[in-house]
Amino acid sequence: MDFEQTLLNVKDLKQRLQYASTLPEKLVLEICSKNTELNQTVCLNEDYWKIRYLKNNTVPTTEPKSWKELYLFSDVNIVWSFGNNSNGQLGLRLGTNDTSFPTKIPNLPRTVNQIVTGTNSSFIIDSNDEIWSFGENDHGQLGLGDTTTRSSPTKIPTVEGWDGKAKHITNNGFHTLFIDSNDDVWSFGKNEHGQLGLGDATERLVPTQIPNIKAKQIACGENHSLILDINDNVWSFGKNISGQLGLGDDTERNKPTKIPIVEGWNGKSEHIACGSGYSLIIDMNGDLWSFGNNYVGQLGLGDSGVLDVNFQTTDRNKPTQIPNVDGWNGKAKQIACSDYHSVIIDLNDNIWSFGYNYRGQLGLGDRNEPTQIPNIKAKQIAIGSAYLLIIDINNKVLSFGNNSFGQLGLGDYQNRTSFTPVHVPGEILQIACGGLHSMILTSNHTLLPFDEITNMFSQGEVTNFEIEHNLQIHYQALQGIYIGTFTDKQGQKKYGYIRYDQETNQILKP
Repeated sequence: MDFEQTLLNVKDLKQRLQYASTLPEKLVLEICSKNTELNQTVCLNEDYWKIRYLKNNTVPTTEPKSWKELYLFSDVNIVWSFGNNSNGQLGLRLGTNDTSFPTKIPNLPRTVNQIVTGTNSSFIIDSNDEIWSFGENDHGQLGLGDTTTRSSPTKIPTVEGWDGKAKHITNNGFHTLFIDSNDDVWSFGKNEHGQLGLGDATERLVPTQIPNIKAKQIACGENHSLILDINDNVWSFGKNISGQLGLGDDTERNKPTKIPIVEGWNGKSEHIACGSGYSLIIDMNGDLWSFGNNYVGQLGLGDSGVLDVNFQTTDRNKPTQIPNVDGWNGKAKQIACSDYHSVIIDLNDNIWSFGYNYRGQLGLGDRNEPTQIPNIKAKQIAIGSAYLLIIDINNKVLSFGNNSFGQLGLGDYQNRTSFTPVHVPGEILQIACGGLHSMILTSNHTLLPFDEITNMFSQGEVTNFEIEHNLQIHYQALQGIYIGTFTDKQGQKKYGYIRYDQETNQILKP
């Protein structure tokens, strides 16, 4: 059906706007980008955006300055997702394919406080401290009382003893832990190795409290878990075949067991993290300790694999301090682990990595000791399966590494061997990486005012302008076309539909 011609045939303006509001938003934007008349009467018409807004929202208490702005950017905080969506972990509508562009997750609470990604699942904590989950749910890891996969965020219901509020949540694969408002720890999902800490190996489909422990941090590995309690002690439980529990043996535990002190470490910590079969901690002095599987050097201790013909491995079953290397004093303020790869931020905001590096896709090759990623400083890191997202010290999101499912958010599926900017609007608050999908949390408080409305395509006022500065891609209208704000070389702020080439940093002609 020729929707463009059908719209043109509707001469009554009210009827045209009503009909346009029944069409997919991206289709209307595409039509407007090609047709000057429809752009003037529909896409630049405040009444059209008012109709669209009121279809799915209540009437605002005060008349907005711009219905278009309110419709497109009504959220206070926005969660953007991209990458693999095989299990609905992007939180988009049913049947949505993988996407390489950051895409706004619809129908979320107005304010989101925290985002968390597991291997194939995702979690959000809103401003009411309530948890929303979506994605893979084969073992009940979404906490919704069943094993049904979700493709849209679903609020985890209350259970006896829990009011539905949480401070923090973590997931890695098939089990989930969270800390409630009273510092109690709850768990659900797969429990084959006792990783839920409940004294048995029975799966749970709803949150179940781990007794007798209060926590300030939690971390999940593939089949083990760590808790940092309110007294700064570290507790571990679950699978322990490689010593990832740090208890001096390879015996599984199905209840939290406190990791004992070792020489040089008094048992107190500031931060904890889990990889697939290993663990990292930062002690109270900022020193870094590791234990567990070390086959590819993910413990950062300068060795890896098998030591001798007796198959004596380099795994560690007790916390072992990672020694300093040239340029690094052994101290860290942030840690992140993936399957077999670790990344840290040191006290000077430099990034260091060690472990398996998926044939060098992270730019360094495999390393069994901390190696600096050059020419970059970060204040937040998130690591997925052979890829990395960071928030740099200028509060910009950068990504590099494996991009087979578009998880770098760059609009394509090409791997990157250097950091590349990810364009999302607003102030960057948080990043998260799952196995092969990513999320970014932004605040819209910093959006530029829309004081100049220009249709760059149909009116031709802006074509092939080089971007001087202040580019903000606000919204993906359709493949290769965005709504954005930028300042051109003449110092004029422009807003409208653009075709933007990230490689040449240019707005292209239609």
